[in-house]
Amino acid sequence: MNPPFSRRAAFGLLLTPLVVAGCGEDAITVVAPQADAQAYPVVESGQARSILDAVDKAVSAGVSSKDTTETADARLLGPYLELRLAEAKVAAERKKKAGTPDEVTREALIVPRTTAWPRFFLAVGRSRQTSTYLVRVLRSDSARDPYGLWAETMMLPGASLPGTATDASMLTQDVDGLLLAPKEAIEGFAGYLNGKGKGKGAENFRRSEYSDQLLQRLEADEKALKEVATVSSKHVAVDENPLAMRTDDGGALVIGRLRQTYTVKVKSGSGKVKVKDADLAALAGSKDALQFSKSFTRTAVEVVVLHVPAQDSKERVRVVAAEKGDVKAEVK
Repeated sequence: MNPPFSRRAAFGLLLTPLVVAGCGEDAITVVAPQADAQAYPVVESGQARSILDAVDKAVSAGVSSKDTTETADARLLGPYLELRLAEAKVAAERKKKAGTPDEVTREALIVPRTTAWPRFFLAVGRSRQTSTYLVRVLRSDSARDPYGLWAETMMLPGASLPGTATDASMLTQDVDGLLLAPKEAIEGFAGYLNGKGKGKGAENFRRSEYSDQLLQRLEADEKALKEVATVSSKHVAVDENPLAMRTDDGGALVIGRLRQTYTVKVKSGSGKVKVKDADLAALAGSKDALQFSKSFTRTAVEVVVLHVPAQDSKERVRVVAAEKGDVKAEVK
C-alpha cells in the first residue's frame, strides 16, 4: 500500500509504510475570480486547459534515470521534478520499470489574481492511486517561462480548501492581517516539526495527520534504535518567497517547500544497522541489502499547502495538503 503524501515509501526508515485512515470527501468550493482593474486572473479557463494538456503529456512521458533538471521536459518543475528524478533513479537501480502515473481528473481550478511574477494556479482532481483529492500547483516564474507542474500534493483526510471567490489576490511576503506572514508560516511549520510540536510558536499550528505521522515515525525509530544509534530529524524552509493567495475568510493559502534531513548515527562499538527499505537502499546506490556502521542520511523534499487564518481569528494554521518523498540517501 502506498503511504500518504507520497507515491512510494517516504516516512519509515526501517519500518513499513504508514496507513491513512479515512477519506476526505469535503466539498471543494472554487469560483473563478472577478475582473479587477488592478490585477487579473493569471490564466483564463482556456489557457488552463491547454496548460494542463501539456503538463499531462509531460507527466505521462515521465523522466528517465539519465534525465536531469536541465534535460527533463520544461513542463515538469521544482519539487515535482526532483521527486520524479529520484523515483527514476530508484527504478533503474532496482532494474524495475518506472511506474506510470494515473490520469488526474480536472474537477476545479483556483486561479489567483496578480500582475507580478512568479505566478501560479491550482488544479484540483483525483486519480485511482490516491484516496483523497490532489492539489496540483502550476507555476511560471516569468513571462518567458511556460507554466509547469511544480508540485502535486495530496489533501489530508477530512481537509477542505477555503473559499477564494471574493478576493483571490496573490500576496506578498509583507502582507498584513494574517496570523503569520507567508514566509513566517512555512518557517514556523518547519520549527513546529523540529520542536516535535512544542516550543516557541508551536501554539500557532494545529495538529494534523501529516505532522503527527512524521513525529510518530521519528519517535518510533528513536525507540527502535536507541540501543545502537541516535536518530535526528531537521526540517528547513527552502523558498525565499512562498506562494500565497488571499482566501474569503481573510486568511491565506500558503504553499511552500521544506527539506528534511534525517540522520541515523551508530554508537561506537554498537555494530551495524540495516536499511530494510529497498528503495532507500537503491537511492543510496546499493543493489543489495544495505547496512551501515557509522551513519545513514536521507534527504526528503516536502511541499505543504497551509491555510493561514486572519490575525484576529481564533483559528490556527492548518495543513490542507502535502507531499513528501526521498530524493537522496547517503551511507558513511
